[in-house]
Amino acid sequence: MEEWKQKIIDRIYLFYPKNIIYGDPKYFESKEYIYYNKIKKTNTLSFEREKLYKELVAHFGSDKVDDFSLLMDTPSLVFKIYGPITDKRDIDWVLYISTLTNRYIVCKNINLVGSKKGWDTYILGTKSIGNDDKKVMNFVSNKIESILPDYEYLPSSFAKYKVSNIWTPTKEKGDVVVFDCLFTDNPW
Repeated sequence: MEEWKQKIIDRIYLFYPKNIIYGDPKYFESKEYIYYNKIKKTNTLSFEREKLYKELVAHFGSDKVDDFSLLMDTPSLVFKIYGPITDKRDIDWVLYISTLTNRYIVCKNINLVGSKKGWDTYILGTKSIGNDDKKVMNFVSNKIESILPDYEYLPSSFAKYKVSNIWTPTKEKGDVVVFDCLFTDNPW
């Protein structure tokens, strides 16, 4: 495994106890969980969050951006950018910025109108994306990296990498991936 990937995995294990089921009292008493909550509460990136929100609103419009960072119990800042709505589909992009490590990622949500399936969520990679996605990705990446210069985009292939021996609130051991640990285990 490449060194930068191993550093992220090692960092994840600082926050999530190994081999303890989420919900077990031992999980909530573990040094990892206590540390996770301490970092999550203190590392809110409040100045950067406000600055980025203002930049997103200035670019996309106040009716096209929401900041869900304080409403969601996740180890990340969460911004939603509303895309075009047509009679066939509804699209938006969700930006996650980890407060546990210096990584961020952008997801695209698509809801086909009239579909009973609901929303499909895709982690955007840097290849094979449409023009609207490229515009959002380029703008968002440039803004994040100017406001948080030590932050980098987490490649989508590594976001899907399985992290063994841990549970999250909604994922069981064997199903947990890097994305769940750094951003949220319940994307939307």
